[in-house]
Order: sequence, then C-alpha cells, then structure tokens
Amino acid sequence: MNNSKGTVYVYKYDGSSWNQLGSDITGSASSSPIMKTVSINSDGSVIAIGNPDEGVNYDTSEGLVKIYNFNTSSSAWEQVAEDIAGEDDGFGTAISLSDDGTKFIAGAPYNDAGNGSNTYNCGAAKVYNLTTTTNVKPLISNDISVYPNPTRGMLNIRSTEKIQKLIISDLTGKAIMEKDGLNSMTIDMSNLSNGIYILTIKTSTGITNRKILKK
Repeated sequence: MNNSKGTVYVYKYDGSSWNQLGSDITGSASSSPIMKTVSINSDGSVIAIGNPDEGVNYDTSEGLVKIYNFNTSSSAWEQVAEDIAGEDDGFGTAISLSDDGTKFIAGAPYNDAGNGSNTYNCGAAKVYNLTTTTNVKPLISNDISVYPNPTRGMLNIRSTEKIQKLIISDLTGKAIMEKDGLNSMTIDMSNLSNGIYILTIKTSTGITNRKILKK
C-alpha cells in the first residue's frame, strides 16, 4: 500500500460541526505528496493545490499546480484543467486563488525570470487566468524583454503588446516612477539609489513583475 501520495480533505461548517465536503483529493505521484500548498476561493467551490516537488511525468520536479472544482451533482472534487507546470523553479511553493476562483498566483522562488545568469534564482510570481474548464493560461505573455539587468542607469523594455502602464517601486511597495506605455521604452534609473526595485508591467492581458537590480 502506498501512503506517500498525499491527500487533501475539505470540510464545511454547518453551524454546529465540521463535515467533509466532497471526495478526498489524492495525489498521483508516489514519492511526491500533492498537499504542499492549498488555496480555496471565497465560496469554497474552487481549490488550487501546489506542489513544488512534482512534475508532469512524476519523475521530474518542475513544480505543479492543480485546480479542482466542486461538482454539486456528484458531490465530488473534479480537476477542471490540465496540470500547470513550472520550470524546475519551485513553482507552487506558495499559491493563492482569487475570491471568484478564476485567477491564481503561484510563487516560483528559484525562477531566474528569463534575465540570464546574473539574476539566477531571483524568484518570480506567476499569475494565471482560468479561462475555461479545460484551459489555464498566463495572464501575461512571455514576450516582454527587460535589459540590461543589472543596470547602471538605462533600462530597456520591449513588448509585443502595448504596455498600458509601467511602475517602478522600491521593496516597501512605494511607487518611485510611473509611465504610460508604448510597445517599447527606455527608462532612466540613473538618479535612483543602488539597490533592488520591482518593475510592474501592465498590458491588456494582465500584469507581470520583474525584479531589477540598479548598480
């Protein structure tokens, strides 16, 4: 008997006691329990489960997120989209669903954000939109280039989509600079103190964040 797959149990409070809601949600990988991180939406109908140590073939460790919807007819939890895989970057270490259960954000602490060896393992937060019951896609495309990073002053941003807004914030969340966008722009950060900043890029399809090192 295999006891290492991991199981998630959901309970509902009826006013006097807790009762299990729906079926058990049991993992598929014998050596990688699924219940590392869990998030549920506001009405308790959608669950996101993350496992940074699991892969789509169960012998790799890209990191996975699985989405389940509660079927009131069968009183069972049913997976409503394909597994969402990371890039061997700890994807699913942290996860949070939106209140309506149509979006989620997952942490990938070992992601290099596509910025090269100078930012290896800088980490990333990836935002996804549940568009149908069979498809989950990123809210933002990967066709955004930010370089050089680290930068000594001038920072180039190139996007296949029009950038609606660009914000540079410090690590406390305070906005240092805001610009309405074009597809391409160059930002002068030479007057900013050396350190780490967060670049937020908003397009019509979503928002992405990049960590920027100013030297």
